[in-house]
Amino acid sequence: MLAPYAKTEALPAVAQSGAYKELKGLPILAKLGASCGTGLYVRGLLADGSSECVAGKDNGFVDIDSAQTLTGAKTLTSTLKLAPAAGPALVADGHVGVGTAAPGGLGDGSTYRMLEVHQGAAGGTNGGLIGLTSTNLADGTVGGAVIFGTRGTTHAEKRLAIAVAFNEGANDPAGVPTGRLALYTSDGKSANNPRLTITSDGRVGIGTTAPTTQFEVAGSVRADNFNRAVWSTNKAGSYDLRKVFDDARAAGMTPGVYDCVLRTDNGAHWTGRRFTASVNFYMGNGGYPHKFHNVSDVQAGPDGCSAGLTAFDAAGTFSFDPGTCSQTIGLVCNRF
Repeated sequence: MLAPYAKTEALPAVAQSGAYKELKGLPILAKLGASCGTGLYVRGLLADGSSECVAGKDNGFVDIDSAQTLTGAKTLTSTLKLAPAAGPALVADGHVGVGTAAPGGLGDGSTYRMLEVHQGAAGGTNGGLIGLTSTNLADGTVGGAVIFGTRGTTHAEKRLAIAVAFNEGANDPAGVPTGRLALYTSDGKSANNPRLTITSDGRVGIGTTAPTTQFEVAGSVRADNFNRAVWSTNKAGSYDLRKVFDDARAAGMTPGVYDCVLRTDNGAHWTGRRFTASVNFYMGNGGYPHKFHNVSDVQAGPDGCSAGLTAFDAAGTFSFDPGTCSQTIGLVCNRF
């Protein structure tokens, strides 16, 4: 008797709601999910009007006008859209969009973006954000991590690199925990090899997870041209290069031979000295002091300013006076 209604598009919704409307007076329909035998539940109606019974409850239909809970595995052959229309969308080909109904469709390699996040109107100032959050504030715990890896049909997932944010334990006055960001890479044996660390106070470490200076490298560094700003001041006084290099050593300068220039920054009238510095391992007055060789006078022209670098001797003692030129003096060195 129900055969005439079997092809009606509204029939599943009518059966689920129990408001049978035009079916009033016809045999009573069982609502979806109702029991129709031992361990069996109604999933829908067959063409002859009888109930289709299946083992276990099945969410065969989704009511788009009210909250629904889906349980068990579901296969979607089209796009699942969540209101608003331009909001989150799960696309059937595996792309996931948050804030966009068309992820992976903008060109410029976007077809490889399996997750795409949009925030704000076009041309707006807000960007899409992804939050990785932990409720554990203990020192050393992970606040969030991104894992990069490969996985094939014949082997398990292989981690290539991991970016991790750690809690550092110490809190600021507002009670917010400080954090450290670390990058790990795989050498084929382990994916947990620390490569780069940025601490909460801005120190950067390569090959170390606990840099003690602003930039620390556990290993050798090579550069075509590496000039290091060692020291500077704008205050008049007498200074000792050995003390300057002691302070630089304490701040992380490595022992070695350096080509150095000590000069003022007084525009067209700067003055200075160029010399070779043997920076020793030891610091302080004891041991072997730093030495200075091949001192030469370098200048743009002292005329026009009565101050500047006023004295310099082979032992490394020098005097500086900014005078009326509002100048500073600085030491820059390049390691051989």
